[in-house]
Amino acid sequence: MHTWRTRIHETQHSFWYEMIFVILALLATGLFITELSTSLDASVIRIFHSVDMVVVSIFITDFIIGIIAAPRALRYVRTHWMDILASIPVSGGIFQTLRILRLFRLGRILGYIQRKVLHTSHELTNRKRIIYLSVFAFSVVLFGATSFFLVEGSVNPTVTSFLDAVYWASVTATTVGYGDIFAMTVLGKWISIVLMFAGVILFGSIAGFMGSIFVQRK
Repeated sequence: MHTWRTRIHETQHSFWYEMIFVILALLATGLFITELSTSLDASVIRIFHSVDMVVVSIFITDFIIGIIAAPRALRYVRTHWMDILASIPVSGGIFQTLRILRLFRLGRILGYIQRKVLHTSHELTNRKRIIYLSVFAFSVVLFGATSFFLVEGSVNPTVTSFLDAVYWASVTATTVGYGDIFAMTVLGKWISIVLMFAGVILFGSIAGFMGSIFVQRK
């Protein structure tokens, strides 16, 4: 029994296996953003939803296998809670109002980075740390941009395209804040507040890490 559990654990934590799920998460997120920011035929949207459900089914299957193979199921759930968010099935119909939950497909990527940094930090090179932090920052900005566009896109005259939302999320997360695009709804303002604090912590950490690298080299 220990053998098959070990094999499953090694497979699930191998680089190529994780990369497959990262690609699936990016695919599902890209389809959602495309559906959100462009006008598509109903048939194309149905195809997008079908692909998303296939991705979710793969995520759920992987999560269940991980629980079965884990020596301590509760600990596995605690360390893979972002994978649970990424596996929420939301597609059209009565769930249309909850479609923002499809953004949590990015949780698969964030969970992967979190586990890598926490459990293998002593094995990571500075280059890998920079890559992980950059991907994490990109995911946070993308999450903020999509949430903002979903909430503000139809009511905010300053947001005319998804690119505007990405621009807003970038200047907000980096605390530049030009003020040419701003939130008008209550939910949009809360998204702004969360992204501001996340940006201060995240990009402050990146700046501090880069500074420590220069000090070490000197």
